[in-house]
Amino acid sequence: RIGEVPRRNHKDSTFCLLFSEPARAIELYNAVTGENLPPDTELTYTTLANALYIDRNNDLGFVIQKRHLVMSECQSTINWNIPMRCLGYVSRSLENLAGKEGLYGSKLVKFPVPEFYLFYVGNETWNTKTLKLSDSFQAPPKENSLELVVKFVNLNYNTDNEILQRSPSLLGYSKLLYYIKTAAKENGGDLKSAIDTSVKQCMEEGLIEDFLRKHSREVTGMLFNEITVEEFAEIRAREAYEDGE
Repeated sequence: RIGEVPRRNHKDSTFCLLFSEPARAIELYNAVTGENLPPDTELTYTTLANALYIDRNNDLGFVIQKRHLVMSECQSTINWNIPMRCLGYVSRSLENLAGKEGLYGSKLVKFPVPEFYLFYVGNETWNTKTLKLSDSFQAPPKENSLELVVKFVNLNYNTDNEILQRSPSLLGYSKLLYYIKTAAKENGGDLKSAIDTSVKQCMEEGLIEDFLRKHSREVTGMLFNEITVEEFAEIRAREAYEDGE
């Protein structure tokens, strides 16, 4: 759209909407941890939504069984500074959970164990299993320093991706993005047509069908805004390279 700044956090809105249903969030947690929690497990969302931090909010946060505070980001670009961002997210989340009395009181405050995940949906190769805060330190940390480890989860579709096989919702989300990229490449970059075709294809295959039927128009609008100019430039460049070959 003319005059509109391309959004840099593309795909996270659809991701957040998909997992805004507690049963799907539990399914997501089971997929990345290997747990087998039932869909009615107690879950409370803690995603930051403070206007003061509008550009520094996490994508998805929730507490499971009052024991695990799950913080996650969905990224389409390589960013090694995710642990530093997560440090800000978790400090604000714990402050919200503890409240002023807990934060400044003298009694020991108990809180859920934080867990950090990065879901990657970008086109570039990013070979890592974890991202660590200490990788940013300019000197070796002492024992009274701190560490924060983010587990890397690649959501790009391929038949060997085991995590996708553990979660129908993740599989549907991953395939939807894969179909959009493929269709856009084949039709010369017509994004609207690529999204419409891909959403219809997922519904016909029974992939997150209930979600797409319920939010079809909303998801289509989100996806249209979430695919950035940079991504389409990459698609065009790759297509030109292949034509050159």
